[in-house]
Amino acid sequence: MVDGKALVRDYLREVFSEGRLDRIPAYLAGDSFVQGVVELVTRWRTAFSDLHEDVEEVYMDGDRVITVSVMTGTHNGVLDSRLGPIEPTGRSAQWSRVAVRRFDGARFVDGYFEQDEVGLLAQLGVLDVSSGPGRGRHSPVSRPPERTQ
Repeated sequence: MVDGKALVRDYLREVFSEGRLDRIPAYLAGDSFVQGVVELVTRWRTAFSDLHEDVEEVYMDGDRVITVSVMTGTHNGVLDSRLGPIEPTGRSAQWSRVAVRRFDGARFVDGYFEQDEVGLLAQLGVLDVSSGPGRGRHSPVSRPPERTQ
């Protein structure tokens, strides 16, 4: 049986950090899943040619592997975003990402992720979040106000 934690670390290193699209079929099952990840990695590595994913935590829950990671890169290509294309800014950025992938013992069969796109867009200077509340683990921890009786 394949170690899911080792599998996901190798996958993220080879595919996201090294940009080895040819290795995707070794880690993923299903043509549409493979094609979707090829498109995703191509989009990210077009915008951030030095993209790197640093895995901070890996958790296993049955057939699911959950990763908490930090993405870093220099915005030196066009970023296809929800706001539309963002021309290169030359800025370095760092954003958090949490992903859940399901595997069949040898390859991942599906997955999804959430990432701090707001924080990324703010770092690139295309979104002003200076007046909004803090986000994610990089924000100061605050306590709710004390209740009075």
